[in-house]
Amino acid sequence: MSTNPMLAANSVPRGNLVTDYFSFRYMVTPGLIGVIYLLGAVIITAVAIWVLIEGPLNFTGAPLPSSAPTGRLGAVVLLVVGNVAWRVICEFYMVAFRIHDAITSLDRKTAGQ
Repeated sequence: MSTNPMLAANSVPRGNLVTDYFSFRYMVTPGLIGVIYLLGAVIITAVAIWVLIEGPLNFTGAPLPSSAPTGRLGAVVLLVVGNVAWRVICEFYMVAFRIHDAITSLDRKTAGQ
């Protein structure tokens, strides 16, 4: 097993990779969640910066008047709250997989007794 504590216990194949993969003993999702989080954070940040620079648009793509209350303040809120909310969502899924790993580890330890 890996010594990296951030690596999920089930993300390392124990035997035959193909057998572990098709029997769902090898979890690919914990590694994907980190990549998906990074892509989402980049997209949220890029959209917020774009709105800060270009200004907000309405649903038809036409620019809103500069006096619109959802202007640049909305972009800053999106930048902060959007990234924090995205992080919380991704952490929720990571916690679910870590709980699964802990239960699986306990099951392995008690199976030998």
